Amino acid sequence: MVLAVTASFFGCGEGYPRLQELLDVVAHGVPVSVKRQADFEAEWTVSRGNYPLEPRHVPVFDCKVLEDIALGRCIVMHAAIARMYFSTRLHINPVFVVDEGAAKFRVVHDLSALLHGESVNNTTVFEEAPVVGCGHIFEAMLYRIWSLRQAWPRKRILISKMDVKSAFRQLALDVRGPLLGYRYNDLVVVDLRLQFGWRSSPGWWSLAGGAI
Repeated sequence: MVLAVTASFFGCGEGYPRLQELLDVVAHGVPVSVKRQADFEAEWTVSRGNYPLEPRHVPVFDCKVLEDIALGRCIVMHAAIARMYFSTRLHINPVFVVDEGAAKFRVVHDLSALLHGESVNNTTVFEEAPVVGCGHIFEAMLYRIWSLRQAWPRKRILISKMDVKSAFRQLALDVRGPLLGYRYNDLVVVDLRLQFGWRSSPGWWSLAGGAI
């Protein structure tokens, strides 16, 4: 049903040129193209405790985990379960919180953290992600302004900006391959959505954002 609606609206209706790529993501999720094999034991016990959080950042981190659970963006399990079933698939990386001003915060998954000289980001096959394309957006915006000015040469033109909340988190990951997660106290959080911190996330969001 979802595939049919997506194909009909963005294909027949909008003529989106990257429709097949978009349908693949809708059907299977974004492929996590990380070539390094995970080492759960080393990442969990030695190298992947989270970065120290300021006291005011602790509730921000807690709320992020609870929100992701409620929205189906992650699953949480005991370390023993993760070790048993995902020891060579699940990459554990640290997280940290940054201030964005005006009492806004962002939780970042540090997928560039090194283990034995390698990281998730530097072993990601970047070329397998879609190319980030935003030029058509600016072109369309300029054309729209020009066409409005032609139609109403003396009218004031107002432009509003749209921001997609938690944009990367709207896209599901393909859980049949490598998995990305982090430590939450003594539990493991396995991400089911794109992360802010993975080098391929902008390309995959560009694919979806271009359709919008």
